[in-house]
Amino acid sequence: MPTSDEQIGQNLAKIRGEMSQTDLAAAMRARGWKWSQATVWAVERGDRPLRLSEATDVVAVLNLGINALSMLTGVDEYVMLRTSMSRMFDANRDLEEAVERYRNAQLQLAAAADQAEDAGAMDGHGALACDDWLGMPVDERVRDVAAGEGPTTAEEAEAAKAHNAGTPGSSKWLNFLISVNQRMYDTVLAERESEDTDGEHQEEA
Repeated sequence: MPTSDEQIGQNLAKIRGEMSQTDLAAAMRARGWKWSQATVWAVERGDRPLRLSEATDVVAVLNLGINALSMLTGVDEYVMLRTSMSRMFDANRDLEEAVERYRNAQLQLAAAADQAEDAGAMDGHGALACDDWLGMPVDERVRDVAAGEGPTTAEEAEAAKAHNAGTPGSSKWLNFLISVNQRMYDTVLAERESEDTDGEHQEEA
């Protein structure tokens, strides 16, 4: 059964994500299409059909790849899954880039600190800051940031389930996420408690 224009429009609205209708229209004009914000609006309402050649450029503009054409014609659950997978891919790429920037920043800070030491320009505050930042490996910093607000809770999982699906169903993967976050959070807390205990013992000694 062919996918209705209305369903395709709803799918486009979902996979468009944070990109505005105006920005999508501008990107399509850059590819030679006579699109305006009203065009996007009409497609998403199902009032205007989306041509296959247009759809190919739409998924390219959204950085979803040619295989993502199925995201425009799929059922709601499939579209949500593929959209979430795409966003997870983007978030992973952003994290990798952030890790690289963190490492480069540490190298630059270490070089600047050495130069400051040689020039006699290092003060107490700078030394403490360098000790903190250069003594924090990137993997520990990522774990600290991830554990900063605690693990994903069952309540958050239920809220996410209601927001994403809107209907009752399996919580298998949300429960899996909770367990992974809980293990990581418990590990970080145990390490912090161990460090505090070691510090107290050193003070007593």
